[in-house]
Amino acid sequence: MFRWFSNLKIGTRIVLGFSLLVIVAFVIGSVGIMNINNIQDSYAEDFNSVTSAMEYLERISSHFQQVRVNVLGFGFGDDGEYFLERISNHEGIVEENINNYYNLLNKLGIGEGEKEYQLVKSIEKALTDYENKKNQLVKDLQSGLITTEEYLSAFSKEGEGRQLANVTDDAIQELIDYNLSFAAQRIEKNELQSRNSIFVMIVVIGISIAFAIILSLIISRAISNPINKVVVAANKLAKGDMDISFDIESKDETGKLIAAFKALVESTKEQAYIVERIADGDLTVDVPIRSEKDLLGKKLSEMVRNINDLIMSIASAAEQVSAGAKQISDSSMALSQGATEQASSIEELTASIEEVSSKTKVNDDNANKANDLAEKAKDYATTGNTHMQEMLKAMEEINEASNNVNKIIKVIDDIAFQTNILALNAAVEAARAGQHGKGFAVIAEEVRTLAERSANAAKETTALIEDSIKKSEVGTKIARETAEALEKIVEEVESVSNLVSDIKEASNEQATAISQINQGILRVSQVVHENSSTSEESAAASEELSSQAEMLKQLVGKFILKKTSASSNIYEGLNPEIIKMLEQMSENKILELKQENKLDKVKEQRDAIVLSDSEFEKY
Repeated sequence: MFRWFSNLKIGTRIVLGFSLLVIVAFVIGSVGIMNINNIQDSYAEDFNSVTSAMEYLERISSHFQQVRVNVLGFGFGDDGEYFLERISNHEGIVEENINNYYNLLNKLGIGEGEKEYQLVKSIEKALTDYENKKNQLVKDLQSGLITTEEYLSAFSKEGEGRQLANVTDDAIQELIDYNLSFAAQRIEKNELQSRNSIFVMIVVIGISIAFAIILSLIISRAISNPINKVVVAANKLAKGDMDISFDIESKDETGKLIAAFKALVESTKEQAYIVERIADGDLTVDVPIRSEKDLLGKKLSEMVRNINDLIMSIASAAEQVSAGAKQISDSSMALSQGATEQASSIEELTASIEEVSSKTKVNDDNANKANDLAEKAKDYATTGNTHMQEMLKAMEEINEASNNVNKIIKVIDDIAFQTNILALNAAVEAARAGQHGKGFAVIAEEVRTLAERSANAAKETTALIEDSIKKSEVGTKIARETAEALEKIVEEVESVSNLVSDIKEASNEQATAISQINQGILRVSQVVHENSSTSEESAAASEELSSQAEMLKQLVGKFILKKTSASSNIYEGLNPEIIKMLEQMSENKILELKQENKLDKVKEQRDAIVLSDSEFEKY
């Protein structure tokens, strides 16, 4: 049935299918747009009618309330003309909006026989009744037929004016309720129309989807079945299965694809046979080149030639790699042994440095203690010098006081001398007085005796004071000499304290420097251990490389090689990395010999580690 369709080109089928889908989409879009426009028009009509009507009613109601307020203001106020003017303005606005409402009804085609028109008429009648009653009461109040109280009572509570106003409000509210009810009905009608439109679109979309599915299945099967055959064959080919057959049924692009793939399979089978011979190690095979653009054939032939040259080069290089690997292994073992000896020497050096560090720490502690003792001795000497200076000052004051006492003794001696003279004169006078002067002579004798005793005491005191002055002078001299000695002792103690402080600082710097040296040696020890481990790993890797080289020689021996002129140079065609590795073997050997010389030097210097005084002075 669809034979004609399957013979169409794939592009024609796709264009035909998508054209039908475009037509269906256009139909769906047109129906949807038409329904949406109808709904929009209905909504716009309803919105304009209901919104305008509600706007007019709101203005009528609000300005009518202004009329009522100003009517009451006319009764309360003194300026009646002002309120009458405002009443007239608001009534005019009310009348204008009623006329606008009538115009809206005429525009919508609503006549006198319909309810909305009658409701507007009832509002107009209620407003007219209220206005007539208001005008009558205003005239009566102006003419004095009624009082202000009667006027106000007519527009309040149960007054006639108030009742007419309520009738007007009720009429306005009834029309508002009618518009709200009308709007609800229109919304319900629009919702029904929307649901109907949605149903129609769902039906059309369902039909379109079913049509699109059927069309897509027809197109996809017409395209996918031949392609699936090619995919199955390609999977077999990818897995190495050459048992592939095709039945060409169509004449479209897929039929041509199957024919081309069939030719590809036949060509692949031929090349697979050649690859099979290469896999067996036969590099003497000749690869046919089917055309000038047969890139695979050309590259396969080039590959056979390059592999032949490469295997020959590898066979030659494997021997050199094996020899080089053995040399690397021997050198690595020697390097590992030297690194181990270095690690042992560094451990001994570390122990020695730690011992020196501990002794330096002890010296540092002793220097700190000596510094403390020197500081204390300095303080004691300073205190003794201060006391000695005070004592020297006191001796000088004693010497000065002794001099003053000597002067006093001299005065006493003079007084004793004068007293003795007086006593002698009194005795003379008593002798002249005879019997009457006996008592006075006795007193004169006692005074003379007292004067002699005072003179003798003064002489003895003078002798003692002179001796004390001499001893004080000797003590003052000794104290002065002692003070000078203490001052020298203080200066020397200060010098000693400064030297001990310098020793303390030097010890601290030495301890810090030795600690840094110890840390550096520890880091060197770690590096040496790492070098030793690396050398052992290199030796192991070299042994593994040697075994791999032997294995490589065995594997290369399985190939049947062509003898070509290009194989005269063993390095031609090799990987640049392999060539670089072979060139570096000799350089590494030289470096290893230099390293061995360095290790010998280290062994010689291992037992000659000396830290001189000049090195300590650096810190």
